[in-house]
Amino acid sequence: MLGIGLDLDAIAAVVIGGTLLTGGAGGITGTVTGVLLPGVIQSLINQVGNLTPAVQPVVSGAVLALVVVAQRVLGKAQRLS
Repeated sequence: MLGIGLDLDAIAAVVIGGTLLTGGAGGITGTVTGVLLPGVIQSLINQVGNLTPAVQPVVSGAVLALVVVAQRVLGKAQRLS
């Protein structure tokens, strides 16, 4: 019962950590970063304080999506050079 509902969080942590959904290898430091990043984002949202509870997951998801897009762009740039 402890991990119910956390499957999407686990997948997001691994993807943010550098492992692609289409396959590939990620590192432990990237995965730890991927685990910590959503907590940091949530803390920042709570500190802002003027977002309604309905909007908070949307903002958090948008920031995570931006991180994943930036990661892919940087990964492609590194492979090209």
